[in-house]
Amino acid sequence: MFDTTGYNGSSGTGTKLYTDCRVGDHLNWAIRPLNPNDEVTISEISGPAVADGILLNLEQVREHGVSCWTALVGSRWHDRIAKYHLSLNVNGLTLTYDPLVAVAGPGT
Repeated sequence: MFDTTGYNGSSGTGTKLYTDCRVGDHLNWAIRPLNPNDEVTISEISGPAVADGILLNLEQVREHGVSCWTALVGSRWHDRIAKYHLSLNVNGLTLTYDPLVAVAGPGT
């Protein structure tokens, strides 16, 4: 997993996914198999960042056969780091991953 926001989040392998974002940003998650014969999807996004209203309007979409999710970074909380849970389905096996989102206030 890697962060492509263009901010100073994580982008290297072997590190926890950490995404810097701002209030009002739209975040997108997508998953693709390395092996074209594998079946992979993001089945759920949940956890404290969702429950606390940091990630709003979560929506699952499929674009060109790829499992994608979108969310809006809410204004209720800023200047905060929160964990969320990604549930991944890989060939029928559920895997969970706990990345972080760091939210700055609008215009910061």
